Amino acid sequence: GQLTGHPHMQRLIDIWHILENSKEEYRFLITTDVRDVVFQTNPSEFLEELYYYGDRESGWHEKTGIIIASERLNYNQQEWNIKNIHEGYGPIFWDWIKDKEIGNVGVMLGRYDEMKNLLMLNWLVSQAGNTQHFTDQSSLNLIIHNKLISDKIKIDDNIALQVGTLNEELD
Repeated sequence: GQLTGHPHMQRLIDIWHILENSKEEYRFLITTDVRDVVFQTNPSEFLEELYYYGDRESGWHEKTGIIIASERLNYNQQEWNIKNIHEGYGPIFWDWIKDKEIGNVGVMLGRYDEMKNLLMLNWLVSQAGNTQHFTDQSSLNLIIHNKLISDKIKIDDNIALQVGTLNEELD
């Protein structure tokens, strides 16, 4: 479709659209930023171990369906994210989110259908903000901390190291 905002948000709906119109079936979906993510082990093997017990015919674990990498800080501890949510949504959600852990939109993985649904929802919420700014991460955090779905998502501080936040974390 026609790009109406930053590519950061457009990628969400583009990935969803391609997968929605594909005839392929997948077990997992892993989405990352394109230039600053390096896996030190195979993330598919990690997901296999997390969701399967025994052999595949035995079934799925009924655990968290989606894992979001943690930035290991709360919103009120990280200047970029403070600026990001205010530019995208103004002050309306600040008191609600300021003490919540930051999930990184740049590293998300989980079961295929659930991840695909998260991409659609993340894009839809991002469009409610000021799309002249990057609203992909702030919209993700508005979603994953919402009690309607927070039990289906795990913010994990072991899946990826967020090097960009290390200096602030060490203060």
